[in-house]
Amino acid sequence: MVSCQRRVGQGEVRSGTHSAARNEVKATTKRPRRPDNRPVTPVEIAAIISGCFATGSVFLTAAVAFIGFRTTRSVTAKAVAAGSQDTVRALNAARDDRLWEKRAAAYEETVAYLSAYP
Repeated sequence: MVSCQRRVGQGEVRSGTHSAARNEVKATTKRPRRPDNRPVTPVEIAAIISGCFATGSVFLTAAVAFIGFRTTRSVTAKAVAAGSQDTVRALNAARDDRLWEKRAAAYEETVAYLSAYP
């Protein structure tokens, strides 16, 4: 048996023992590295291609969402601005109508006053 210490969690150290045979089994059962001269199998090619398409689709989805958000925000701002301009125009037109009615009443009084004296 070999004594060892290992860290668990955030800074907690525990002591324990484990067998040296277990280390030997781990050392001998390591996955062999792929030799550089071995050709890439069609399954590996398919995995690489599908991974690229998956990554690309995630990025494109994020781009579409971002562009859609910005477009919606700008269109909404333009609609609010146009609505505000229409409201201001309507209020100005109503004010001008009230002023014209006051002027028309003044004109009528003036014409009535002048027509009284021939």
